[in-house]
Amino acid sequence: MKTISFFLVTILLVFKSNAQIGTVNFIDTSVPTAGITKILSHDLNNDGFKDIITSTTGTNGRLGFYTNQMNASFSTFNQIEAFEFCRGFAMGNFNSDNELDIVAIGKTTNESKIYLSTNGSYSSFTLDNNSMILNDVVVTDFDQNNLDDIVIIGQHSIDFYRNNGLGSFTKETILSTSTSPLVLECLDLAIQDIDNDGDVDLISGETAGLVIYTNNGNAIFTPNYYSITTEVFFLVHSFDVDNDGDFDIVGRNGSGHVKWFSNNGNGVMTYEATLSTIPNLISLSSIDYNNDGLKDIYASYTNTISVFVNDINHTFTNEINVHQNSGLIMGQVTIANVDNQGDLDYIWSGGNNAIAFHLNETTLSLNNIHLNSLVLFPNPTEGTLNASKQIENLSVYNIVGEKLMETTHTNSIDISNFSQGIYTLKIENEGKSSIQKIVKR
Repeated sequence: MKTISFFLVTILLVFKSNAQIGTVNFIDTSVPTAGITKILSHDLNNDGFKDIITSTTGTNGRLGFYTNQMNASFSTFNQIEAFEFCRGFAMGNFNSDNELDIVAIGKTTNESKIYLSTNGSYSSFTLDNNSMILNDVVVTDFDQNNLDDIVIIGQHSIDFYRNNGLGSFTKETILSTSTSPLVLECLDLAIQDIDNDGDVDLISGETAGLVIYTNNGNAIFTPNYYSITTEVFFLVHSFDVDNDGDFDIVGRNGSGHVKWFSNNGNGVMTYEATLSTIPNLISLSSIDYNNDGLKDIYASYTNTISVFVNDINHTFTNEINVHQNSGLIMGQVTIANVDNQGDLDYIWSGGNNAIAFHLNETTLSLNNIHLNSLVLFPNPTEGTLNASKQIENLSVYNIVGEKLMETTHTNSIDISNFSQGIYTLKIENEGKSSIQKIVKR
């Protein structure tokens, strides 16, 4: 007999939100936390709770993780490897075994290294060595063959590593100093489907300013240059600033100016404004701090962790202080659901000895609640997900926020061609929306 799992989607009409960020919870304040270069959050042990993975630079650099202990606390540091001058890492499934593997970059040899996970243990091999310093790495399925690929940027190159299956890769140079029309040094990298064509593009901060490398669907990339003045971009982040359904870009240039570029929906970017009230940022992410439907900027600078609140004019003038400490030079920020309460919490590092988090304690004041019962089944699913009533608008996103599918007026969707994993559904009916998770087996 087949067992079918159901979950109820409750659609709420929310009138008011009381935004609140909890007090600081330090995960680790030991000396080895100094110089954290990246923070990611994934469920490494499949217990349903997000663990925290970090990399650290310096001669005592390291790569490892803190296990979520399910009570809004974390274990001591679990070292995967001592990795000197680890400048960053990214995660994906490289050998089709449904476990999260790691690629890290750094060392004095400018090495990129793969760590394959098997039931929580890691075996490693060198992916490549480079003559120049490596600055960032990203992972996703760029060529749409259900295998996670890798892109690494360095001082004078952007390299694509095409996954051939079972953790074997072929290196293809996207752009180098000899082939670039402009002086090439790549400093920061992000990924997003900027042109809304169903594949993932590259967003690069470099000596040519803001550059978007559009993907033709088979991981052949074309550079598009958008800085209107001569500038170097050190930091890039993509989110929907103006709430029009596409992905815009916010970044910091070498003068410390934070700028935002709007997307016309097809990946053509237009410089809109310099956000003059935002200081020289070290790291930035985005979160809807007050549940008003507009993404806000979550960032670090000097001795401060803050949220800059978005408004209808997108000026981000209202700063909400999350944490401030004159004894800490702030480092990286990220967001994750630490306590499994259905909202995103705030994680940050202090450049000199700290990694910490704040729980999102925002509460909703409901003056009116409208409930519509909707059943989606089966969940988990191997392909087709059915709805008990017609859904007006349905969007499906992967774990990094890329929109994979959008459909209207439907009672079912077919995700049989998706990789195994967790996906987010945005469901809209009668002017109201709900966010839900599904599992693809």
